[in-house]
Amino acid sequence: MHWSLTGKQLVATLIVLILLAPALMVLLYPARDPARQLRAAEVAPEIEGFVKWVASEGEAAISIARRKHIGDIGEELIEDVAIVHYIGHQRAVALWITLYPDACTAKSETDRKVDGILRIGGRWAQTLQMLSLDDLIVYRVSPDNASHYFWASDRYAFWIQPLIGDLTEAEAFEFIRQLS
Repeated sequence: MHWSLTGKQLVATLIVLILLAPALMVLLYPARDPARQLRAAEVAPEIEGFVKWVASEGEAAISIARRKHIGDIGEELIEDVAIVHYIGHQRAVALWITLYPDACTAKSETDRKVDGILRIGGRWAQTLQMLSLDDLIVYRVSPDNASHYFWASDRYAFWIQPLIGDLTEAEAFEFIRQLS
């Protein structure tokens, strides 16, 4: 098979390539949008002395959340979820991160968690405390004698759950500061 282009065909091909080049560049090398929100798993920081492991994200993490909750988890509002485990210092901590469409939704869903805990009653409601950390409102609940912390920051809602051992308030606040 022999390929040959006339002068006009070569010029026409070059013009088409020149016109398509910007579109191809955008497709092959999309610009990073500085306003783009990080996926839930991307928000989890490295914490000194702990090994970080993304245990679950996306639909798999939502499925786990459904199994762990009594009521509605507001799934229709969720853009992304990640469960990140931190292991170190003879402890293991699970960090749940949920990304919502906006900061108002993240806050209202956090408030809905508080309402749900109060509705459930028992040790959940008895141990619920509202704490202040810098400009954040952080909630602590200790239903199983280990302190869980949850709060909203920007478009994200966070929940820290000790898996092995417990965090001191100072250690929990250090996690929270690194996330917010």
